[in-house]
Amino acid sequence: MGEQYRQTIQDKIAELGAENLLVFINEDGLSPHYRQHLEDTFRDAGVRFVSRRDEANLVFDGNGTPSYGTGQVVAFFQAGQLAFAGEL
Repeated sequence: MGEQYRQTIQDKIAELGAENLLVFINEDGLSPHYRQHLEDTFRDAGVRFVSRRDEANLVFDGNGTPSYGTGQVVAFFQAGQLAFAGEL
């Protein structure tokens, strides 16, 4: 994972408060290597992981159109940049 993306994720975690975050990583289209970097970044920040999207308040969706529910923030790639949609 690029350092720019890692820093962007770390900044968003700090903004939202790691102690408040329940993270779900959508595996579709993610390489195992990239997924490991994401998990490490989130784990180092002290967030908790959940196994289902509907349990999460921060979802890493990867590529494509973000899909989120009330009280969820979704991270996704748009035009090669990491973007966020939704709010807690």
